[in-house]
Amino acid sequence: MTESDPFTVLTVCTGNLHRSVFAEHVLAAATDRLGLGWTVGSAGTIAAPGRPLDLRTEKALVRARVPVRAGWTTHRLTPAGLDAADLVLVATEEHRRAVAELEPSSLPRVYLLRQFARLAAAARAADGPVSSGPELVAAAVAARSHLQPVPPGADDLADPVDRPDRVLRACLRDVQAAVATIVEALAPGD
Repeated sequence: MTESDPFTVLTVCTGNLHRSVFAEHVLAAATDRLGLGWTVGSAGTIAAPGRPLDLRTEKALVRARVPVRAGWTTHRLTPAGLDAADLVLVATEEHRRAVAELEPSSLPRVYLLRQFARLAAAARAADGPVSSGPELVAAAVAARSHLQPVPPGADDLADPVDRPDRVLRACLRDVQAAVATIVEALAPGD
């Protein structure tokens, strides 16, 4: 990545239907509001490429006043997509394992979304806000050794596929809370 290249984030879940889509849209909206110019995309480990936005996902985003990207379609996780990402935020440990299997070299850039939020909060508490994506990742890496471990699965986002709408909405709220924490660690320069 050169200084002129945008910071690129890839969010990952299973089908690229709900969790990674929520994370993509919420993070893109938040970083756009800050004028960061990040490129945010999403993919699924077993996604069928080219499908339109899931109707339930779209309704939840609209209800939460998160801008929906026009013409959005599903993407399958690929080694090229992982290579292009400066940061990969996954929904669960299962997705982290899938990323490691698909492209082992990307593993140092892979975090669970909620884990990265905890790291960003710890980094902000220790050193204050940072002004860029690369600085945020470096601060999160430095903060990693200071955090207490959490039980397995504690940072996983619940899968809302074939579950009631309340589970879908709770998933979106969890994503919004994690993204808000991440964004609080950023103070973009002028």
